[in-house]
Amino acid sequence: MKNRPSVLVIVLALLAQACSAPAAAPAATTAPAAPAATTAPAAKAPTTAPAAATTAPAPAAPTTAPKPAAPTTAPAAAAPAGGITLNAWVRNYTLNMDSPYITAKAAFEAKHPGVTVNLVGAPYDEQYQKIILSKAGGVKPDVFQIDQPWVGEMADKGIAANLDSYYAKWDQTADIPDSFLASSKWKGSYYAAWAYTDVRTFMWNKEVFKKAGLDPEVPPKTWDEMITMAKQVQDKVPGVSGIGFPAAAQEGTADRWYPYLFMTGGQILNNEQTKAVFNSPQGVKSVQLLVDLVNKHGVTSKAVLGQDADPVHQALLAGQYAMMLDDVGDGWVDSKMDAATYKQKIGSALPPICTDGCTPASAAGGWLLCVNADSPNKDLAFDFISIAESTPNISDFEVKNSRVPVRKSGLSDSKAFNEDPYYAVVAEAAKVVHFAPAVPAYPKIVEQLFTAIQKAVQGSATAKEALDGAAAEVDKLLAQ
Repeated sequence: MKNRPSVLVIVLALLAQACSAPAAAPAATTAPAAPAATTAPAAKAPTTAPAAATTAPAPAAPTTAPKPAAPTTAPAAAAPAGGITLNAWVRNYTLNMDSPYITAKAAFEAKHPGVTVNLVGAPYDEQYQKIILSKAGGVKPDVFQIDQPWVGEMADKGIAANLDSYYAKWDQTADIPDSFLASSKWKGSYYAAWAYTDVRTFMWNKEVFKKAGLDPEVPPKTWDEMITMAKQVQDKVPGVSGIGFPAAAQEGTADRWYPYLFMTGGQILNNEQTKAVFNSPQGVKSVQLLVDLVNKHGVTSKAVLGQDADPVHQALLAGQYAMMLDDVGDGWVDSKMDAATYKQKIGSALPPICTDGCTPASAAGGWLLCVNADSPNKDLAFDFISIAESTPNISDFEVKNSRVPVRKSGLSDSKAFNEDPYYAVVAEAAKVVHFAPAVPAYPKIVEQLFTAIQKAVQGSATAKEALDGAAAEVDKLLAQ
């Protein structure tokens, strides 16, 4: 889980905002005309929990002008009185580009004269804290953007509204894949609507492969092949570590481990989400892989104990690692390279699997939109969500930023993603994704997970001991 800023600092900031703001809702804002921004993995995330996963800073701002969003059918919103402001709290990077929120704002305001959408952006940690603290009073959002693992917490704390009645009449419900519908729920009811997602893929540096005498177009398909190739790299290319993965005390450590847990048949929690099961034989096996890469095979430097996902990814691009176990998407947008150059230098594939019971797997994170349970304009709020998330409105954003569609209509439009050199890999990974559990305790659960992984890799506990200790603490959290 990412380190979050002091809650006291955020409280004081919000109190200052509340004291200085007029009684009326704030005037609508438009996205700032910002210079091109760069993107880095999140999440990510993930697919990835508050933390990594899953979520990423701003990709480069496109040069084309925002397009009006295509209309979509949502449950009819009541005709509003004049002067209504709809507050939408979203990630800040989405306001520095031709984002689905900016185009949806234009379409929504044309559809609802007298209603203004006020888009407010915030960085990852601040977004989480502002939403949580808004329950206590002050300025509240009508619509807010959340990371996938926050679903349960927002529902459980009464911040997100129950959306069952909207889903029952929504024409997009049948267009959303079942796995994403399921991850929008808490205790059997819908509390959020998927906007866009990401997946985790294995990556390798083709230039390092060439120097090592390996075929740069052929990645390892199994754990054993990966280890053998990593040893060849280190024998032939001095100063390069064979395999990189994050092992710092950060959420990205757990997030990038998840595909290897899932491919063994392991889970984080039981199906009822009441008990930790990541300390199963499958969980131990997947952590032991990381331990052995460092301490048995010597193909991963102990420097990873101080590295989160972003530094590992940058080291891969720089040729300091030959391979990375997995990262958000296919890494193309983050690289800031043109498509042809990226494909020449970097490869992306499904994560390699073990040969004794593993099946292909990836992990996913991503972002959803919620309606505030305290909003007096819930119908309008859901109509804005419906316009923002419709395939015609969001596709350009997904294409330009390598985000994975969460509508069947978007997933089937592969031609739109032709420029992405590894979109076929991303689409294949989307078929085998698993999600982090969207339980209220997840932010604390992920801390236990990355701490256990770090203990095992550094050798202060065995993989089994580290996971058993974490599982005991997680069971206490779930029992609260």
